[in-house]
This record gives sequence, C-alpha cells and structure tokens, in this order.
Amino acid sequence: MGTRDEATRVELAKAALAEVNDELMAVPGVVGTFVGLLRDAEGLTTPEVGIVVLVDPDSIRTESGGPVELHALPDSIAGFRVQARPSAPRPE
Repeated sequence: MGTRDEATRVELAKAALAEVNDELMAVPGVVGTFVGLLRDAEGLTTPEVGIVVLVDPDSIRTESGGPVELHALPDSIAGFRVQARPSAPRPE
C-alpha cells in the first residue's frame, strides 16, 4: 500500500463491500468479510486489492474431503475480485 491510488482502491472496495455485506453474510458457511490483498494460487499475497470472504472450513468440504464450489458467491463486486478463504478453526 502507500500510494494515493492504492488508498482510493481500498476505499472504493470498502464502499462496495458495505453495499453487499449483508447478502454475503447470509450465504451458508460465510463467517466474515473484509477488504484486503488477494492471494495467488500458491497462497502468496499479491498487490491486488479485493474482497475476501471467510468461509467455515467445514462448509467447504464434502464428505469425501474434496472442496465444494461456493456458487452463491460472486466472482467480483464492483470490479473487485472476490476470494473465498477458509476461516481459522474454532478453538475446542
């Protein structure tokens, strides 16, 4: 971060998220949302600002352990990519 353009993108993403946050939180398995830097396929942080949706890990696995596609989540919101990530497990 650091430049005015990046700060503007973050503010625009926050505004976009505010408009749809209730809808995202209503999707089964979604436990949180935030604006942040997206990750690549290897899990490394990229410079791309996006909307991150935290999902309960138990809700994104089938009985066989494979991932379930989250069809209810949009690919993008107001031009910002949406990225689903598993939330941290709850302490027992």
